[in-house]
Amino acid sequence: MSKDPTAASSPNLLYIMCDELRWCELGCYGHPTVRTPNLDRLAARGTRFETAVSNCAICMPARSIALSGQYARSCCGMLTNVAWHPEEGGWIMPQWPTDTRPHLPHPTLPELLQKAGYRTGAIGKWHVEAWPDAIGFDHFVIPAHQHANTAQWYIENGGQPFVAPGFGVAYEADRAGEFFRDAAKDDQPFYLYFNPAPPHMPLADAPRKYLDMYSRDDAVVRDNADLEQMADPKWQRNFRTYLWDYRHYRDNLPYTLEWEHELDIVELTRLYMGLTTWVDDTVGKLLAGLEAAGLA
Repeated sequence: MSKDPTAASSPNLLYIMCDELRWCELGCYGHPTVRTPNLDRLAARGTRFETAVSNCAICMPARSIALSGQYARSCCGMLTNVAWHPEEGGWIMPQWPTDTRPHLPHPTLPELLQKAGYRTGAIGKWHVEAWPDAIGFDHFVIPAHQHANTAQWYIENGGQPFVAPGFGVAYEADRAGEFFRDAAKDDQPFYLYFNPAPPHMPLADAPRKYLDMYSRDDAVVRDNADLEQMADPKWQRNFRTYLWDYRHYRDNLPYTLEWEHELDIVELTRLYMGLTTWVDDTVGKLLAGLEAAGLA
């Protein structure tokens, strides 16, 4: 196989999988107020699907599907986000993968590409039972499975856990840029599986720029949202979980009980829009990284 990354037989592959990014929240699908210029540019240059359905749209099965091309029942063995860990008490959602390969028993896409001469890398959210190098990735930088955009733990290539500086999404984009530069030096085609966690909660754990980007008037709330019912105080714990995730409902950190604005579904929607633009800016950073490496 030709090592020329521009050759039709071995094109470079960049797969970006966002977490909880709804199709209707993008400009290219008609959202009237959200700003997603980089994703819109990709859509204009490529193919935009109007009917695309995951056969199991829950995190761990959906990611196993993306890596294998199989149904969740074949590649994941279950339709949930938990796995069997008897040494830790049974069915749990572990922070890190296991040292075995309980799921993905058949050859994966990265394994096939690896055999075909590709440099393979996984950067960003993982949430698959096997470690990346067990299923075909030469290089990986993945966070622990705990939803946090700051003070997040990472492991690189099986080493010791470390805390990434600043916001995890920015750190991951920087590491993707390094991956592109290394691939360009070796004149080797690459497959990068890049997974930003936003716009998945915690919605409040983001740069102030994005928290203040949209107003309540910008928010587009779905017609089936019962705003009167959600005004009930019993929803506040749910809303704060969307703001802070584990740090609220598991760790009970005091600061997660405070919020400077009215906390309702409209507030969460405008914050979600801000994190969606954060993802779009990150995609722009990836595209700039490809340009800088001469791979665009």
